[in-house]
Amino acid sequence: MMPKSESTKSAQMREVLDRLKEDPKDPFETDIWPPSGGTYDIKSLQSMVARQLMDLAKSIATADIDKPADPFYMRRVYKLLYSKDNPVFQGKLETLVQAYDKLARQNRHKKQFGDIT
Repeated sequence: MMPKSESTKSAQMREVLDRLKEDPKDPFETDIWPPSGGTYDIKSLQSMVARQLMDLAKSIATADIDKPADPFYMRRVYKLLYSKDNPVFQGKLETLVQAYDKLARQNRHKKQFGDIT
């Protein structure tokens, strides 16, 4: 029979390990790390990326064909999405999609995060 202090320590260690193994109940609370630095949960990074895309879309949106968008803003959108000179946004977006893909590989989240083809 183990001394009481050892069994207590073992129980505490098992509890810590069990907590580390548990996935968050809400998959959007999963922590991810974009290459630009920082730790975000999926919903925070998704919100940040969505806001940036929304701001970009608003800056170039025009309903009037006779009043085209300002070329400066069109170039800004292009640079943010495609230029290798600005990897911060691209890194955040890629990290987000990779997190979605990782969750989609788990059977319990496949329906919510889509099937990877």
